[in-house]
Amino acid sequence: MLAVDGKTLRGSADGDAPPVQRVSAFSTELGRVLGQEKVAGKSNEITAIPELLEALHIKGLLVSIDAMGCQREIAARIVRAHWAIENRLHWMLNVCFGEDDCMIRKDHAPQNLSLLKKIVLNLIRADKTDTAKTSLRLKRKRAARDDDIRMKMLGNHPL
Repeated sequence: MLAVDGKTLRGSADGDAPPVQRVSAFSTELGRVLGQEKVAGKSNEITAIPELLEALHIKGLLVSIDAMGCQREIAARIVRAHWAIENRLHWMLNVCFGEDDCMIRKDHAPQNLSLLKKIVLNLIRADKTDTAKTSLRLKRKRAARDDDIRMKMLGNHPL
């Protein structure tokens, strides 16, 4: 199932400039982010969701979306494992990566950092080399501190 939902990068607000908003497509079964789209300046998720869906090949997939995306045009393109995007993506980004507390605001930095955090989350979740039952937050910190662990996660370890 593919869950689609928007998230505001709250710390990216700068003076009169509103915070950056992103819409993400999240595979609830794989626990992976499959795509994201920036919400235009004076717009909302409703305009970004069709663009994200257009970029993905979703034919034959079950898609869930929250009430914000329940518009006729969007519903015509897609279809309750939807909470996985809230629990397994947005919550993880806030708790493990401190995304809502991030005060980075300059140029494209908020969007770029958001994308990098999602890439790292995907890499950590895909890692099968660490068999210890530890939290994603601890795995992220261990990889940040240890070159060997990080290289294993990236698949660049000696056999």
